[in-house]
Amino acid sequence: FQVGSNYYAGTVYLIRPGKVVIEFEQCTSAKTALLVALFAVPGLPADVQLPAGVDLKSLMSSQTPVDTHFSGARLTAKRLFTCQTFHDLFRSEVFQEAEGFGVKDVTILFTDIKSSTQLYQQIGDLNAYALVREHYGILNKAVLDKHGAVVKTIGDAIMAVFTQPVDAAAAGLEMLRNLRPLNRDSHRGELILKIGIHHGAAIAVTLNGGIDYFGQTVNIASRVQGSAGGNEIFLTEEIYRAEGVQDLLQKQDCKIEPIQIRLRGIEEQVKIYRVISEN
Repeated sequence: FQVGSNYYAGTVYLIRPGKVVIEFEQCTSAKTALLVALFAVPGLPADVQLPAGVDLKSLMSSQTPVDTHFSGARLTAKRLFTCQTFHDLFRSEVFQEAEGFGVKDVTILFTDIKSSTQLYQQIGDLNAYALVREHYGILNKAVLDKHGAVVKTIGDAIMAVFTQPVDAAAAGLEMLRNLRPLNRDSHRGELILKIGIHHGAAIAVTLNGGIDYFGQTVNIASRVQGSAGGNEIFLTEEIYRAEGVQDLLQKQDCKIEPIQIRLRGIEEQVKIYRVISEN
């Protein structure tokens, strides 16, 4: 059958809506590649019942009208790179070390713990490390809940990526919200989180056995986080003006304060929105 200018032969399986598990077994010693393509068939009536394994030729020669022009959603590389499962399973197999992939727009979120050195001094390395590990669990869950992926941990900080700015902002709010009961119930100390979020172009590469991002967008996101105070989120103009972000902040009853700050390496002052949430 034909999809655009490409011709395919094989076996078709009708997949109904819902969770689908597909298992593959590599039975050869040769290194191979696997491509799975899902094609929407809008011309196929919903009440048509097809047994699994129907031959394509018989399907296409049947009297049932079938539109084989692809019109479904596409999984882009940008979306794939913000999938945590993809990071976990294929983090070292994306590019060669000398290669990279340009991403036109990606949302970068950085976190860090304020005064972490003082915390380690006050409660000791072992207690501080245990507390930091608990906080990692909260941060990772917030990123996954909002369709992002954790790129790496840097000391007590994390770097995460999202496709949509509103998801990153929602993840940041969830982090602050879920850290409060941890701090309230902990007898070892209190963690004060700083969050910075920026959106723009970046380069995705394989580095140190995993996917990483480089470029000015990453630098700005990191420096914005470094300028944030405790228990607050700093959003750049690109994030604040993105679709859905202001509605989210309003629904969460966040306090928003526009400020001007200077970032290292940026000549002009940058407009930042300081976000504080007590919910």
